[in-house]
Amino acid sequence: MKNLSVSEFAKLMDVSPVTVYRWIDKGKVNFITELIDDREVKRIIVTDDVINSNKHVLNSNNEHVKTINKPVITEIQPEENTSNENVNSTNNNTQLLQLLNKMYEDFSKIADDNRYLAELAGQTKLLTDSEEKTKEQFFQLVQENKTLIKLNSKLEVENELLKEKIDHIQKELEKRHQIHTPLWEKINKPRKL
Repeated sequence: MKNLSVSEFAKLMDVSPVTVYRWIDKGKVNFITELIDDREVKRIIVTDDVINSNKHVLNSNNEHVKTINKPVITEIQPEENTSNENVNSTNNNTQLLQLLNKMYEDFSKIADDNRYLAELAGQTKLLTDSEEKTKEQFFQLVQENKTLIKLNSKLEVENELLKEKIDHIQKELEKRHQIHTPLWEKINKPRKL
């Protein structure tokens, strides 16, 4: 068995790489994913007889190319000799294949669970980040509110001072007006009882 790149496998099968990717999506070929320079690169797992024949059309049984991410496990054919040792070996090999397939199914379930948990962790992180941002915005608004309250207090004090100045100026103006008021206006002015 060999691992071929998508383009190598496409040339071997005399199809385009797009077709190979479709086969991967449909589960018609077995592949592994390698991480190269932070990129996931798919490599097709192919049996030697497919490589040697140079052309092979995928049949519905997928005898030579297995399903997605499933380990390529071929059955071990017993030799012509039918001794007890070979029969026991074949039974052991069959049991081993069943065990490996069961392990693969278990690992697949674990991988699915891990993907689900990773997705939940990502969603939790987003919610936490959003909550942290909301808290930051809240504290920012509280600080702005405190600043506005201080500014409002200063404005009220300044307003009171201005009122006092205006009252003082009005009193001064009234005094000046009384000083310059002719005597006859003061006399003719009705008195309050």
